[in-house]
This record gives sequence, C-alpha cells and structure tokens, in this order.
Amino acid sequence: MNSRAFWIIVVIGIAAGALFLPVTQYRVVSYGIDSYDTHTPIFSKHIAAEEFTTTSKTIGIGAILVNLFHAKQLSNVDIKIINNETHLLIATQTIPSTSIHDDSFAYANIPNNPIPASTSLRIEFSAPDSTIKNPIGVRYG
Repeated sequence: MNSRAFWIIVVIGIAAGALFLPVTQYRVVSYGIDSYDTHTPIFSKHIAAEEFTTTSKTIGIGAILVNLFHAKQLSNVDIKIINNETHLLIATQTIPSTSIHDDSFAYANIPNNPIPASTSLRIEFSAPDSTIKNPIGVRYG
C-alpha cells in the first residue's frame, strides 16, 4: 500500500469515528434583557422556584446568579430538583460560592441517572447562609 492510499484510509477512518462521539447539547429555556427586577433574591429561608416539564433528558441545571448588593463574600447556593407529580426529591446539589461568578451561568450536574423527557419538575434555589443585606439574585425565567 502506498503512502497516499494509507492517508486516505486514515482520514476516512477518523471521519467515520467522529460520527460516534457523544454530543452534548445545551438549551436555553428562556432569555431576555437583563435587569435588576428580573432577579429573585434568595437568602435565609427565602427560596426561588421554577416549574416546567422537560422536553428532552436533563443532566444538569443552570441559572444566572447575581451578587445583588455587591457583597464581598457570596454564599453557596443549594438546588433541589423535585418531581412535580410524585413530589419525590430527585437530586440536591450545591453550587459552591467559588463557582459563582457575578451575572453569569452557574451549573449543577445531576449525579444519578438523567431525568427523562416529559418529566414535570420543580427546581428550588436557596442560599441559607445569605442574609437580607447580602442576598444572591437568581434569574431563571
């Protein structure tokens, strides 16, 4: 086999192998112009919740987190994922304060099996260590 035929086979093999690589897809549920009024403050026992039905399997949850009053120290954000029909807790995750960058997406992966499509979910965001003077804003819808 000459060198040209060898390289043609290698290129075809790589192209065929690329077809079997897993693909990750991110879908934005909603979008809009950012403003202070669109952020729900979470602190102490105040939570923010969103309910929706999945259209595809879900492997993680993302939200825009904001340092509302420019506090020097942010707290962790806890996320609960609850099946809205059975009211069973599917997963809990914590987004550590070190992963929160003001006014940007923060993600929490679901550690167990992906949530199947057509599942009615309730997502609850809380920041129990934050205070009313130092809240975190959540923008999710």
